[in-house]
Amino acid sequence: MGRPPLPKKQRRNVKITFRVTAALRRGLQKQAKRERKTVGTYIADVLQNVIERDE
Repeated sequence: MGRPPLPKKQRRNVKITFRVTAALRRGLQKQAKRERKTVGTYIADVLQNVIERDE
């Protein structure tokens, strides 16, 4: 059953949903596995690196 969701003000992260091709998903899964991360964590890390690089 799991625990109930936290109220919006107590959440640390927000959820973003987007579509990718099957090939991109496989690539993301492969890279995430190589770095021993979840796909979501891998994507967040990649995006954070891009933002920090461009600042």
